[in-house]
Amino acid sequence: MCHRSFVSLCLLFVAATVTQLCESQAVPPLRYNEQPCIGYLQSNLKKINDGQIHGDVFIRCPKKLSQLTGSGDILSWAIDVDRLRLVLIRLSPADKEGAKLLIVDLRSGRVDKTAAVDVDTSNLIPTCGAVMLIDRVSGKMIDAVSGDAIEVPKGVEGIRCDDTKKIVATQGEPFVASRPLRMSGMKLGSDVSVFAVSPNGKYVAFIDEDQLCLFNSTTVVRSCLLGFERSGRLVVWDNGMILAASLTGQDCSSPEDKLHELRPCPAILSWYGAGRDQMIQFMATEPQIIPVKLEDVIGGFSFEKPRDHLPSR
Repeated sequence: MCHRSFVSLCLLFVAATVTQLCESQAVPPLRYNEQPCIGYLQSNLKKINDGQIHGDVFIRCPKKLSQLTGSGDILSWAIDVDRLRLVLIRLSPADKEGAKLLIVDLRSGRVDKTAAVDVDTSNLIPTCGAVMLIDRVSGKMIDAVSGDAIEVPKGVEGIRCDDTKKIVATQGEPFVASRPLRMSGMKLGSDVSVFAVSPNGKYVAFIDEDQLCLFNSTTVVRSCLLGFERSGRLVVWDNGMILAASLTGQDCSSPEDKLHELRPCPAILSWYGAGRDQMIQFMATEPQIIPVKLEDVIGGFSFEKPRDHLPSR
């Protein structure tokens, strides 16, 4: 809890709105068998200046760093943990304006399914114990592996839930211009751009305007980090660790850029709801936290032979 000298900085929980406390308890270190794997989409400078961030999928586990793809054309990705499937959205080589959805068996490397998707609006989100294919414009959600549509309540832009699908957070409300975030009737944020629920349902991570926030549903405490500029999705683990794609202060614009437009480099940052954030991986987006039980499966998988240099689009 907050020290007496900081009482003026602490707010109380009033009505149905969760307010922000100035300090959270430190998260205890994880034992080896609890350390998760961290996956991300690694890009390079050429991909940043293409106008779209794309690259290859890497997963860092306690014992090994694995590269799962080598084509350099992955736009979005996620792993369906229960079904052992790698889900990819990649640029279509036959159509430079299109993209394809691929479902790949992590055990055999076999492609189970392919489908055309919209390159500008399609995105993959690991949530609700599955991988959701989400249309960023319409909000439509589909279980990417099964193909089942997920019902989104009318007027709600998006939903995220725990692995049991019983703890659900919703973004947006009918006839409201902003995007409030609610869970179990409680308002967690006023204008939320991106959010996630931990697999066990204990934590909700979200970006409320320029704040990166963590809500603990057990203690009913919300803590926020000010001045956070996002660059894609975020995820939160069962111990409250957030991984979020952000923009850094480093310039990734190309020397050939005639307009000399500043292009901030992306990176994945971690935050535990207290203190400062920490850079996990530079030039990376699309984080996912994966149980360590998949380490051996991931370590033996390679969808494509990695290339020394990522090809330009």
